[in-house]
Amino acid sequence: MFHFTQTAYGAHFSHRIVIGFPPADAAIGHRASLGVVFRAGRRSGSLPEPRASHPPGTVRVLSLSPSENDHAVLGRTFRNSSLTLYPNCRVTLQPSPTLASTLALLRTHRIPIVLCDHDAYPDAWREILRACKLLPAPPCVIVTSRLAEDRLWMELLNEGAFDLLSKPFHPSDVMRIIHSAWVHWQNRYGLAASG
Repeated sequence: MFHFTQTAYGAHFSHRIVIGFPPADAAIGHRASLGVVFRAGRRSGSLPEPRASHPPGTVRVLSLSPSENDHAVLGRTFRNSSLTLYPNCRVTLQPSPTLASTLALLRTHRIPIVLCDHDAYPDAWREILRACKLLPAPPCVIVTSRLAEDRLWMELLNEGAFDLLSKPFHPSDVMRIIHSAWVHWQNRYGLAASG
């Protein structure tokens, strides 16, 4: 068993890792697995509360798109998903139809994930990335596009975007990328759920 303590932004995390090995007398012809258990203790310390009035345990995803259909599909995906980012934490969608409204929300609220519609706003993701560099905990920017090609994906990654999500949206792809972005953001900034 290993035990270590981690400190991030004044909050202390206690972790215990238990590694179990298969019994020495396990039959040779059978596949034996290595069992790994990771348990994280509660963190202590306090962080400022977010400004928004979302319930605790809610991760807000900001979506820049003029398409009400995109917002409806994403909202339904988040509501119907059995995936939670951690116990009692759900994903909610904050639609934003314009670049100006998206930038205003980013300046006034702590938001971990931003979706940006490349088809409607081809260069908006660059503007969002520039604005995010000024934030203390910049969100993961995920670009959505019907033309999810390798060239665009490489350009996005080289400029600092988190990922490219292809349209039409498939619930499993959406939740996989959102979960990955949340874990990345959480590990990098060690903050509680967004507001």
